Amino acid sequence: MQFAHDITLVYNQGDGENNVNNSVWRENFVQCLLFTLEEVTGAPVTIPLIELSAENVQQELNIAKLVILLIDDPFLESNISDQILRVYAENQVNFKNILPLPDRLLPIIASGLPRALFPELIKNHQGYDFSSVRLREKMIQEKKETYGHSKSVRTLWLKVFDLAKDIETKLAQFESHSTIQATPVKTIYLAETTPDLIDIRDEIKRELKRHGYQVIPDHLLPTNTSKVQTIINNYLSKARTSIHLIGEAYGEITNDNRSIVDLQNKLAEEHSARINSARNKEKFSRIIWINPEIEILSERQKKFTDNIKRDIESKQESELLQSPIEELKAFIRTSVNKRNQPEKPFAEPRESVSKVKTSIYLIFDRKDYDTSETVKRFLVNHGFDVLVPTFYGDFFELENLHKTNLISCDACMVIAKKANKNWLTTKLKDIDKIHGFGRLRPIKAKAVYLANGSGHEDSLPTENGTIIINHEGQITDQVMEPFLKKFIKEDE
Repeated sequence: MQFAHDITLVYNQGDGENNVNNSVWRENFVQCLLFTLEEVTGAPVTIPLIELSAENVQQELNIAKLVILLIDDPFLESNISDQILRVYAENQVNFKNILPLPDRLLPIIASGLPRALFPELIKNHQGYDFSSVRLREKMIQEKKETYGHSKSVRTLWLKVFDLAKDIETKLAQFESHSTIQATPVKTIYLAETTPDLIDIRDEIKRELKRHGYQVIPDHLLPTNTSKVQTIINNYLSKARTSIHLIGEAYGEITNDNRSIVDLQNKLAEEHSARINSARNKEKFSRIIWINPEIEILSERQKKFTDNIKRDIESKQESELLQSPIEELKAFIRTSVNKRNQPEKPFAEPRESVSKVKTSIYLIFDRKDYDTSETVKRFLVNHGFDVLVPTFYGDFFELENLHKTNLISCDACMVIAKKANKNWLTTKLKDIDKIHGFGRLRPIKAKAVYLANGSGHEDSLPTENGTIIINHEGQITDQVMEPFLKKFIKEDE
């Protein structure tokens, strides 16, 4: 089948006094998405906008590879949306070598109305929730001009970035006629959570996907059906790890008289016990995180969290964290990556097993890449694990990785032989704010590596323990001694 468009957006114009507000929100959203898609794909993108009541709406739906559905109040109030989507679904049945229909529909949820009012075809579709986002022209300009860091701007653009990345992936699959594998090698069950933790769940999901994991459930779990336990167990059977986020509220109650959060945790615990009691090579692990900043809203939620804390030590392959979100993400990255390493065919000799390596985060600008490689080789040869920044990806994604490295490393070194003074000052401020990012333990050592005569010396801290290495030429043990002796003292 030939497709005229990569993407089409379908909306309902509506009427009444909110019509202007809906139109402005829609225009701003499309502008955000076009801007981000161009950043992600590197090419200009066109998205035709089709009004739900247009005579050619069915034709336009059928000639688009992907269909964005703007689910706002006017869309849900329309008496033809359900009918049009049902006919659209019927028209797709005989088409082969394309993505499954649910993967071609991209619902943008801009309404706070309940899911029960959604068309049947998308009622359990996770979609992209923008219902709490107030999208204003100022927020668009802040991103384009300064990559603004206010919470509302950050939330908006991260959500748009998630959508753009998914569109890029789906179009690539579409072109290759590939479908998503039922059980990828790396699959994580990221449990549904309560509304207060939706943004945190999105952060974790985004990071897992960036590292190549498939995140399930990929559809919303029903709460009003006896089949929900079967659905959850089926998802769990595809994963080796489950992650559970516990917030301030107990959550929506299922037919089992438990919240969906409680039920997922209970079934994951039972699944873990079955897998780990059998003599299988593969184990199943649970990571449970309780938000340290919450105020429990109900007695039932207090009982639920108390039971988790009491029982966790007796559960195999289970970890409980009550720490800042950045430490949770660092723990997940370390734990999940380790679990998904291929098994070694033979055990290593006992004498070759050593303690976990000390990690050093090298912070540098592109201009100092050559120097960073030299320093990295020196540190690796001395037995350190070296973390480095990346320079490719969305700004917020890179910033998030930078903060995660600052939280998870044992020590850090800023290399500024060619980088300018403003860049150096910014990175030093990041290190000063390291505990504000969520780091709890003290850092072992901080250093700045400069070139002789760089002129940066007057802007460096002198009273906070930062080691200054001002050097040109070959890197030797003597040059690096002020930094290295911090670890010798620590080991002794």
